[in-house]
Amino acid sequence: MISTPLSSLQRMMDAAVAGIAVTGAVLAALLLLLWTRGRKREVGIFLALGKGKGEILLQFFAENLLLALPAGAAALGLAALLGERAGDILAAANGVEGLDVAVRFQDAAAVYGLGALLLALAVLLAAATVLRCKPKNILSQME
Repeated sequence: MISTPLSSLQRMMDAAVAGIAVTGAVLAALLLLLWTRGRKREVGIFLALGKGKGEILLQFFAENLLLALPAGAAALGLAALLGERAGDILAAANGVEGLDVAVRFQDAAAVYGLGALLLALAVLLAAATVLRCKPKNILSQME
């Protein structure tokens, strides 16, 4: 009797999470594209000094990961709080007792893994526009 509303709610939540993930990935890629273009001169100097493109790409990824980790931790804490509250409201509305809503470790690990993958793809796409150029071309465009 209650499984039908809960399963339909689960399908809605899965669709919402997928939509949010895609939207977030697109926004992250666009923001990183603007950020990378703003650092074009820096990349040109690094390349001219002999720093490898892979090293620059890893630096970009590390910088973004250092920003993403605290944001992800804050989001996880907020999700735990709001999820528990939403579960209480849903249980009260349907007359269910003992409904336990919690963020499991497996779910958090999957979200962090997916976030890291999306971040890596966004950094790769954004950096590709700058890293495919030669240092001489980058630096001559800046003058």
